[in-house]
Amino acid sequence: MPGHHIDEQFHKRADGKFESLTYTCITKDLFEKQEIIRISRDKYKMSIQDTPLKKLPFEDFRTVLKAFMLGSQAENGDIAAALKILDLNHSGAVSIDELTAFISVLVPRYRNNPKQILNYLKGVDLNRDQRLNETEFRKFIKQNVGRDLALEGAE
Repeated sequence: MPGHHIDEQFHKRADGKFESLTYTCITKDLFEKQEIIRISRDKYKMSIQDTPLKKLPFEDFRTVLKAFMLGSQAENGDIAAALKILDLNHSGAVSIDELTAFISVLVPRYRNNPKQILNYLKGVDLNRDQRLNETEFRKFIKQNVGRDLALEGAE
């Protein structure tokens, strides 16, 4: 079974807010594979300005991305914080539209076709309602599904 190492690096502005994020995922199997996600506050702002999808503040985006990238190594608090942020309508679950609003920043092709994300949800959306309740969302993170989805936008 492959092993993963996740490295998070960030730069903060003088006011303490994040300026840029870099996540490096190193997978060790027969070979070593390195995938990198880099996003700056400016790139984030540009990627969300022309979308009708709900927008997260950059700090909230970072909180969610951290949980996705940590995957099986994520703490319960990281997962709970990500769920609370993504659940924009406060329904107690993350809908396909809410998930699309987040992931399309990293993988823009999902912006116009959120149904493609459903393939990732097959193993965790147990009741097939296209929403992830708390238990399903925890599986989504812990089984590295969120990380695999985010890494589609990796360098």
